[in-house]
Amino acid sequence: MNTRKLTAPYFVLQSLLVLLWWLTLWLHPPARSFFLPPGGADVFLLAFGLPDLVLIVAGGLVAARLCRRESASSGVALWLVVGALSYATLYCLALSLLTNSAWISVAMMSVSTFLSAGLAVVHTNPPHALFRQARRANPIWNLIKTVAQITVFWSFFLFVLPALINLVEDEIAIPRFHYSGQEAIAATIFGLLSLLGLWGGVTMSLNGEGTPLPVDGTRRLVVAGPYAYLRNPMAFAGLGQGLMVGLYTGSAMTMLYVIAGGLIWNYVARPMEEAELEQKFGASFKLYVAEVKCWWPRLRPFVINDETEEKISHNVR
Repeated sequence: MNTRKLTAPYFVLQSLLVLLWWLTLWLHPPARSFFLPPGGADVFLLAFGLPDLVLIVAGGLVAARLCRRESASSGVALWLVVGALSYATLYCLALSLLTNSAWISVAMMSVSTFLSAGLAVVHTNPPHALFRQARRANPIWNLIKTVAQITVFWSFFLFVLPALINLVEDEIAIPRFHYSGQEAIAATIFGLLSLLGLWGGVTMSLNGEGTPLPVDGTRRLVVAGPYAYLRNPMAFAGLGQGLMVGLYTGSAMTMLYVIAGGLIWNYVARPMEEAELEQKFGASFKLYVAEVKCWWPRLRPFVINDETEEKISHNVR
């Protein structure tokens, strides 16, 4: 899938959804209470209508048009929309932190900002800028960077975002599910998946001479450790961890968030990453993809031996 081709349709869709949201607020006043602190006057919400309609709705449509025409100005238009979304997101976050309310605004704006910024990055940068090989470094330095990346990613995606989702559930009275032993089951599986994720990160940093981050990618194809059984053990572990966070808290919305994130990763991020790996490692990576699945583990480890070397040579010829 060419992710760049998603940019224009996404910004059109986002503009239409924001327009629909404002029409709903205007025609159905009771809905405004979800986006205001207790006792807040409607005027403080409605005043944002004009900047939203100009910068996000109209701006998004203009940006989409420029992207479809592959105009040199498309990047400027995209980042203006992202800037407007970012400002609105930070305002909503500040309001919610000060009043402990209206968390649904933060959730909605965060999703829009994250997706818009991601597509803007992809659209305005050539592939070689998004995927770069790590510089030669001491394996311990690569390991330190990998652990730091894992810490940041886990903190944000497995704790901060689920906590925000829980606040939204409480605010709009979405019930959570409970059954006997769910916390123990979730914590146990979460721990096992965390070990898998750490194993994958350590293996990549020590064997691949790089890190899991695309802009600091490996210098060698990694087929050792968990990668001998599963092509994307860290993604598999991360999504599983997220599902276990949802199970632990009894949050269906958290589990839906993880599923949505998995779909985005599988159909948007993974194709770009694998295309870059195929270009970097050639026939070796093609064989690896053919032998090791993305989501279904092998029973026997994949190894580079005389037989696989022969297959690689055959693919090259």
